[in-house]
Amino acid sequence: MKFLTAGSKRAACRWLVCGLALGSLLVANHVAAAPPSKQECARAYAETQSRSKASQLRAAREQALLCAQPSCPIIISKDCSTWLEELERNLPTVVLGAHSPTGQDVTAVHVTMDGEALAAPLGGNALSVDPGEHTFRFEVDGSPPVDVKVVVRVGEKNRRIDASFAPPPAEPPAPAAPVAPGPADPSPGVSPAVFVLGGVAVAGLGVFATFGTLGENQKRSFDSTCVAEKQPCPPDAASSVRTKLIIGDVGLFTALAAVAAGTTVFFVGRRKPSPSAAAALRLEVAPLPSGGLLSARGRF
Repeated sequence: MKFLTAGSKRAACRWLVCGLALGSLLVANHVAAAPPSKQECARAYAETQSRSKASQLRAAREQALLCAQPSCPIIISKDCSTWLEELERNLPTVVLGAHSPTGQDVTAVHVTMDGEALAAPLGGNALSVDPGEHTFRFEVDGSPPVDVKVVVRVGEKNRRIDASFAPPPAEPPAPAAPVAPGPADPSPGVSPAVFVLGGVAVAGLGVFATFGTLGENQKRSFDSTCVAEKQPCPPDAASSVRTKLIIGDVGLFTALAAVAAGTTVFFVGRRKPSPSAAAALRLEVAPLPSGGLLSARGRF
């Protein structure tokens, strides 16, 4: 019997190890490439339809890839192959990008979509996403995260979604509140006393016209009655007529005095309006036993 040398023994061991490793690799590949069973094909067939109806196109595509294999029953594989082509057309894709505050491209970015990890780092390749509204969060060291909300449509390819890590622009200062204009002067540079005295004059003329007309009409009525009956008029009737005529005269004198005072104030005493002038003026009418009294009081 011949004995193996030490070198031969080492060579034999190496061949044995290589053979075992190769055998394990072949077994693993065989297991990984094992065709799906009929039950798995049927389950993937149903999942493809339900996921498609729920707009979960990525999950539907994975199931369609499974049930479209030739090892599945021909009816299942044929439908799944048709659905797979349709899903490839409808499945949207996005291309992510990020920029530094200076405008340079940034690749060391971690991106999530609706909280699900999507890409890290950014490689510029198209990524499949489901259609609908999504929030993409871009995160990079040294900067706060940036959220970008978009609506991805069915069949939209290579939708560009960019995030900028530049600080937001400073908000402009709020505009100053407009100052409400004060009450407009009745007439620039004209004292309100002029308008007050004008009102007194108008009131005085109104009193004069009213009481003077009433007194004169009553006097004519009494004169005609007394003359016709040839007897003196009653004292009360004469007193009433005299009171009305006196009040009318007082109104006339007041109006004339107000016009004169207003004219003087307008031409001589022009100054800034004083809001208290109108409030300080009062017009009073008081009856007297022998007539009436019309008075105007105020500060100017």
